[in-house]
Amino acid sequence: MYTIDVSFSPMQNEQKHAELTHKTFLIMFRLLFVFAIPAIAAYFVGRWIDQTYDWRPYGSLLALAVSFIISWALVIRIYLSLEKEFKQLRESEKN
Repeated sequence: MYTIDVSFSPMQNEQKHAELTHKTFLIMFRLLFVFAIPAIAAYFVGRWIDQTYDWRPYGSLLALAVSFIISWALVIRIYLSLEKEFKQLRESEKN
């Protein structure tokens, strides 16, 4: 019976590790946008709510709280996907 060796060689593991490190660096820039874009949107939406419904400062605070929650939910999602890839890499290094 034939078997196929699917384990990675040390060189492939180093290359995969370098790729994941680069991906992590790019994700850091992505996190900047994950926090910046909702915060900027919250500023304008909050200002509009404050002026339209005369809710100063509750409209801005509500919009900021929602953007904060959305940003952290995205950060957690990004972290879990990256952690899953590193876990797969660690498991392939063990074999």
